[in-house]
Amino acid sequence: MNNYKKVFLNTKSSFSINEKVDIILSPELYWVHIFEIPLKTKKDILNVLPTYFEDYFDVEGYKYYTLKLEGEQFLCFAYDESLIAQKIHDSNLKLSQVQNIYFAQNEFSSLNSFQIDEQYLAYHDNILLKIPKNIADINSATHIDIDIIELSEHSISVNKTNKYIDTKSVYILSFILILISVVNFGKISLVNSAIEDIKNNKKQIKKDYNMLPTMLQTKSVIKTLEKKQITQVKLRDNLKKSFKSQESIRRVSFRDGEVSYE
Repeated sequence: MNNYKKVFLNTKSSFSINEKVDIILSPELYWVHIFEIPLKTKKDILNVLPTYFEDYFDVEGYKYYTLKLEGEQFLCFAYDESLIAQKIHDSNLKLSQVQNIYFAQNEFSSLNSFQIDEQYLAYHDNILLKIPKNIADINSATHIDIDIIELSEHSISVNKTNKYIDTKSVYILSFILILISVVNFGKISLVNSAIEDIKNNKKQIKKDYNMLPTMLQTKSVIKTLEKKQITQVKLRDNLKKSFKSQESIRRVSFRDGEVSYE
């Protein structure tokens, strides 16, 4: 198992670290509750957790994690992935540095009350809570060296590629894509209109100058005219020769490229 540096992340954390880290989340950054759920599979439990948490907060955009306790009791977590990613960014860490993310609820279960980075925490009814400094029992709170904590196997991760895309950003991106589509549709319509104008102009030009309707017909006519030109050139050349050799000519005939005289 890799021993990465451990850090405790709260809403005001600030670090100067370049190495890889494991993060333990302050209770400020997630919701936790013990529910009785009459289901067996983890998949089914995760699917229904939003309905259990919706009595406490707006569940839109949240993800969930659960651990089985006893019987039908489950320790259930709800967390906002984008909020955690933002707090990591605000603490001067990069998401590429983060290896694993843990809930403080699971990592300090052997303690009763303790202090980490000026925060006071204590378990109440098996749930770890952040205690306001003005009411915390400072004298009984143990100061924890987080580097000696042996982490559990219960970790989560956050999306390292889309960490800043929230619902508002999705709407903005969708609007931009729609706008681009509208512009492209307009351009295509203009191009199609220009193509249609060219076709109409082409038809009109052919009509004005009595041109044949198709290029194939035009090429056929050109080929025929070229053959006639060759024949006429031969006739002209032969006539020139004949006039030079004959003093008088009454009749001239031309067949298969040959000229005969009388």
